[in-house]
Amino acid sequence: MDLTESFNITDFSELVIENKKELLNNKQ
Repeated sequence: MDLTESFNITDFSELVIENKKELLNNKQ
């Protein structure tokens, strides 16, 4: 369970980072 949870958190954080990058690119 711990491994799965940490894996999900990593995937989620990567998604958030990509979304923020896209938002920044759209603003420019």
